[in-house]
Amino acid sequence: MPKHELRNLYPEVHASGSLQSAMQSALAAIDSPLVAEASADFFPSAFARIKRGPRFSQTYIAALERLFMPDFWSHGVQFATGQTPDLAATASAIHDWLTIGNLTTAELALRYPWITPSEKAAVFESGNAVEWTWTHMLESTNRSEATLVAIRRAYQEPALRCLFPYTSMFSLCFSRCTGYPYTQDISSITPVGDGLYAAGESDGPKDIDGAIAAVLRSLPPDCGPARPGTADDM
Repeated sequence: MPKHELRNLYPEVHASGSLQSAMQSALAAIDSPLVAEASADFFPSAFARIKRGPRFSQTYIAALERLFMPDFWSHGVQFATGQTPDLAATASAIHDWLTIGNLTTAELALRYPWITPSEKAAVFESGNAVEWTWTHMLESTNRSEATLVAIRRAYQEPALRCLFPYTSMFSLCFSRCTGYPYTQDISSITPVGDGLYAAGESDGPKDIDGAIAAVLRSLPPDCGPARPGTADDM
């Protein structure tokens, strides 16, 4: 963003030198113990990240109008986003999200009507992330038939049905946690054409039953139900 536009739209950011510094000042004004971090890689002057425990928030600023745009994450899942021209309100919402441990996304949105919870926020907060995601994938109409075959077949296996499913390109993948980054220690299933599938390091393409069997063999010892968190927490 050109300096003159930053100065006109965000005078406090311009005066502080960065969004991180301006955010830290806004947090200090409400006696918040939180610490805002900058980023050398992503919009260094127009980005601030604040983390506490399993929750964090990232804030960006709009280029064409005055808008602070925070997001709200918990256990590796984005639960809500927001847009407001008020930096103080942004800092206050982030403070509440990160310091009130039992605050739900719905309660946060009641406090700050400019915050919009994601479709899956209440599902993940209730502990139904795995079941909801499988149902969502089974009802999907925007995936290839080959991928849908893999999803339907995998769902029949209790050992896979308790894991968190996701797709990467055309591959069906499984994670032992429900947040990103996901675990990468279970073979995925990838359609390769003619009703055949590749499954991790298995020896050549197989039909779907063979691919499922290969995935089951790849499960780590004591691989139980997926739990909240990220691969870094496992």
